[in-house]
Formats: sequence, structure tokens, C-alpha cells
Amino acid sequence: MATKKQYDYVTSEIIKALESNKVPWQQPWKNPANLSAHHNGFDGRVYSGANPFTLWAVASRKGFQSNVWLTYKQAKKLGGYVADKGAAPVYFWKILERQEKDPDTNELVIRKIPIINIYQVFNLEQTKDVKLPKRETVKPKRTKKFNPIKEA
Repeated sequence: MATKKQYDYVTSEIIKALESNKVPWQQPWKNPANLSAHHNGFDGRVYSGANPFTLWAVASRKGFQSNVWLTYKQAKKLGGYVADKGAAPVYFWKILERQEKDPDTNELVIRKIPIINIYQVFNLEQTKDVKLPKRETVKPKRTKKFNPIKEA
């Protein structure tokens, strides 16, 4: 659930990249941050919705090699601090379901309330002394040997 403000921000990041003679959607392999999922370094969650595009545009424009992002408080909790200005906004939204009595029928109904929070995040390269938690990487197991010629 992206907002007009978020779309405007992403658009302005693309325009800034173009004005600095960078075409952000060309040759993303030059910058490793463009190749893998942007995620939160505190809890490991991968950003979704329009957030990955926002973070990709910021990382590309500023030349960040890292795909790890943290809020100011998260950097502090991980023993470090933010050493550079220029946060990027990420949007978190969810639907809160609340049970209420309908005033007309007196029956219990579920009311859905959209909640949107905007967080300012910093790339790991904008921080100092942050100790990221170790995460286990899981490699997918192949149950069947893949033969590209046969599969084609």
C-alpha cells in the first residue's frame, strides 16, 4: 500500500540519478547492493512493496555497496551509531482487525483499520561500530536433478 508521497520520493530519486548521468536500471551488476534483497539488519526482514525500489534507488544514487538498512534506534541497540545524514523512508503497513459491537444491530463485527508507519532508515555504510547479529543461511535443497536440455 504505497502512498503518493512514497511514489513522489521514488520518482525524485530516479530523477536525481538521471541528472547525475546514472541510469539506475542499467548494469545493476556493478553495484552488489542492487543484486540482492534489501533487508533490515536488526531483524533480517526483507523489505517489500515499494520499499525495495526506494532503497535500491537511494543505494544506487549514493553508491552504497551494502543492502543492509537500520533505523537510528536499531543501530544504537546493535552497539553503534549513525555517522552520516541522509536517511531513506520505508513504509510499514498492516490491517488491524478490531472486534466491535454494531450500534444498529448490537452484533459483534470486525472492523478493519489500516495502519501506516514511516521509518527513516540508514544504510549500513552510514553507520559506525554496528555489530550485526549472525544469521543462519539456508540453501535450498534440490529434490530432483535439473537437466536444462531435457526440461526445455
